Amino acid sequence: MKLNALFVVSLKKFIRNKKNIINIIIISLMFSLIILCFSFKESLNNYWKDSVKKLVDYRTYIVNFDKSKYTPEEAIMQLKSYDHVIEAFDESSYLISMKVQDDDNVPSDNSILLVGTIPEPIKIVEGNNLNDTSINEFPIICAKQFYPFIENEQKDYITSKSIDITDKIGTTLNLSFIMSEEREKFKIVGLYDAKQNHTEGNVCYTRLDVVNKLNKKYQSEIFSSTNSELDYVYMVIDDIANEEIVSNEIGNEGFNILMPTLKLNKDMGNQTLYLMFIISGIIVFLSIVIIIFLLIKNINKRKTDYIIMKASGYSNKQIISTYIVEIIFEFLISFICSMLLYGVILIFFNKIYISDKIVFYNLKIGISILSLYINIIVSIFISIIVLIYFKYRLKKY
Repeated sequence: MKLNALFVVSLKKFIRNKKNIINIIIISLMFSLIILCFSFKESLNNYWKDSVKKLVDYRTYIVNFDKSKYTPEEAIMQLKSYDHVIEAFDESSYLISMKVQDDDNVPSDNSILLVGTIPEPIKIVEGNNLNDTSINEFPIICAKQFYPFIENEQKDYITSKSIDITDKIGTTLNLSFIMSEEREKFKIVGLYDAKQNHTEGNVCYTRLDVVNKLNKKYQSEIFSSTNSELDYVYMVIDDIANEEIVSNEIGNEGFNILMPTLKLNKDMGNQTLYLMFIISGIIVFLSIVIIIFLLIKNINKRKTDYIIMKASGYSNKQIISTYIVEIIFEFLISFICSMLLYGVILIFFNKIYISDKIVFYNLKIGISILSLYINIIVSIFISIIVLIYFKYRLKKY
């Protein structure tokens, strides 16, 4: 039989077999769930890496050092020499409380935390990092939902009190030390999304030397005499995933990590990713079992059809070839339908599960290329298993 004739016969048989509709629906559903699980897992992993885990506060640590081995200056120099450590500094360079002086929208009793840190401390959604310098102004990165108030408890934070400063990039922000009226000029060089990073918007970032200068100027009585007496400094690492590596390395040389400046619940993300991995594996396994069962059941029900084909002069090879074309049609249509079905499922998934969870704020779920490859591999694997069974049964007809 010629190839085109074989193709026509296969297509007719595929169209006539109404059971294929049920198979396509079930296979499409299975494929779409595989895409959803792997896409959500990949999107969530990227979300944590690109936003939450990028926040410098989670990877800034207070490190105790052995005073018999190091002075604070020596401890800082030593920490900077280790792999994965990108910055180290003393307490005078870390934090100072400031207030906004010249904004009519901000009450006089306002307050923010100004943190000294590395050039790119957070995922910047607008503008540039702290390397964007000006001669007469200090660079500063603030939340676009600017919240110039320090509340005592989480419940006291009121969203309506935040100020949208999206249009303020490049403008001057006059700040004063909390106990002074002298103004210091800052240039807003970048903005971050407070909601995406699960912060309140009352933290702004600037360079380490700026905070050091301000602390020495306004709190000289504290920072001029106590630094030599302290037995701890601050350290920034490149990724919180390397915390254990760094801790083990510096622990052998007189250092001990006391705590991060902001504690991240690592289990929150890791447990979700682990759960999605388990669910993805289960769905792949169930998909293979269910689809193989459906196809084998379909073969057994069409026993009479194949006997008639053999009686009509079709060889086993030709019958197998027609079935191969049929199964290709079935998987190809199912694959296309699964993409459409995935889009529908994703809409409901976002509305029902994602939208009301602050931990997934602004999480965008795309399509995992890996999930497409897995669907293709599953299709090939199932086809091979079913064809082996079909050849075995065909010999007995």
